[in-house]
Amino acid sequence: MPVSLADGRVIMKNPNQVNHKCYPYPRRRALRALLKAGINLNAHLLTQIRIKGKEYLPADGPLIVVINHFHFLDAAVLIGAAPWPLEFLADFEMPNVPPVMKLFPDLYGTYDVAQGTANLDALHAAVADR
Repeated sequence: MPVSLADGRVIMKNPNQVNHKCYPYPRRRALRALLKAGINLNAHLLTQIRIKGKEYLPADGPLIVVINHFHFLDAAVLIGAAPWPLEFLADFEMPNVPPVMKLFPDLYGTYDVAQGTANLDALHAAVADR
């Protein structure tokens, strides 16, 4: 049974129903644009990245990008290279990442997942209407 709140949000009394209005897409646009600009500036100054196979990516529609990365900077390269906004699911522990770098997933808004468990918040966001 939907219940309207004073701020315009609609919540469901049934816990199996998802409140799609709680999951806007894309999220944190201004902050993510700033992070992406910083990533691209550093990539331009420090590296020579070439992207191969872009022609195989769909022009529109939903897309799931899965990476098995070797370094904590791999996600930053993906953010800089992707032409669309990305949402991330990541292990919340990040054991091999320098402490200062652990700030970036929080700033970006990464959905934390504990290995071997379900993250219902991430699942609800994934199925929310865009």
